[in-house]
Amino acid sequence: MSKNASGTRKKILDAAQELILTHGYGGTSLSTILERTDVTKGAFFHHFDSKKDLAYEVIDRYAEADAATLEEFVARADKLSRDPLQQILILIGLYEESFEKEGAAPSGCLFASYSYQAGLFDERTNALVQEAFEHWQDVIVPKFEAAMAVHPPRIDVSAEDLSMMGLAIFEGSLILTRTFGRSDVPVAQLRQYRNYIELVFGIV
Repeated sequence: MSKNASGTRKKILDAAQELILTHGYGGTSLSTILERTDVTKGAFFHHFDSKKDLAYEVIDRYAEADAATLEEFVARADKLSRDPLQQILILIGLYEESFEKEGAAPSGCLFASYSYQAGLFDERTNALVQEAFEHWQDVIVPKFEAAMAVHPPRIDVSAEDLSMMGLAIFEGSLILTRTFGRSDVPVAQLRQYRNYIELVFGIV
């Protein structure tokens, strides 16, 4: 693929992601995408077979970036501490730090946008959203299991529930950020999640 073709494809993906986050998939027409990108219909269909194909590529790219961030932060946390509980707390802190550095409110959660309109997508697209959430669980649940083996929690709680709680807080805070237009929501909620984990494991 030539540099110009690659640039056109990225421009379409970037615009589609922004429009879907703002208006939803159903509210984002092909003509709107073409107008936003100043790309011809012929050029669009050179890169994507259909609007649904574009939707798949958008969420696939988003999921890959999300997974890459998780893997990067896990690796950094593991390097900074050998204690599994501290690794989890550091991981949450890294996400807090990343939101603080962004400065502006995140544009929202593409996973949520797709989930709300699941009926408009094919099975492979909906499966990508589920796989992204399952990937979080696959990575984080073993972390909590290791932490619980070293630091028995004060209450009856499972590693799966603690991990899922983090996922719910993370994704939910992005939705609330968009709803209220407040960029501080993710940082504040992640901080509360970190405080809760410290209380559960009795390290405060």
